[in-house]
Amino acid sequence: MRYPLTMIRLTALKTFKKPNRKHMAKANFISGNAENVKINTENKYATLSTVVTDESGKMVIVERKLTPITVKAQSNLQEMLKNFDEAFNST
Repeated sequence: MRYPLTMIRLTALKTFKKPNRKHMAKANFISGNAENVKINTENKYATLSTVVTDESGKMVIVERKLTPITVKAQSNLQEMLKNFDEAFNST
């Protein structure tokens, strides 16, 4: 179940024109990602809203559609993101 976390990292990197490791370090994730996963019941796509800081320190909200998702998969994703937030904030 690493796919969504990879998606979050890619989403952060896509805020930069030419991403590299230096930018990766600057893409600071803010806790609360688990609450930012929304599900669209019409087409069953989950939208992940991630808040990152760009190179100039400006806050950017990036929304990204994830693959078609079921309600159960959404709750699993939220649980995993919650665990990711806790692990990320404890370091």
